[in-house]
Amino acid sequence: AELVAARSELDEKRKLYRALQFEIDQAQKSGQKNDELQLFGRLEETRVQISGLTRKVSILDSRAAQLEVRAPVAGTVATFQVDQ
Repeated sequence: AELVAARSELDEKRKLYRALQFEIDQAQKSGQKNDELQLFGRLEETRVQISGLTRKVSILDSRAAQLEVRAPVAGTVATFQVDQ
């Protein structure tokens, strides 16, 4: 659940990053320097958040991979008493 939440948050931040880039382009075209500076600040903040979330997702992916149990031999368990 934590991995899914982190991936969703990462996707949201990536969309926000793209939207901010678009807004910066619009501010540059219209010559609004104050808005442009604020947007650059928000863009950098979002970039840092994306970087942190990328690391978090990577760590959670490796943890999830460690939880996977693999059988030493291929085959089928033919009993309900697996421990025995």
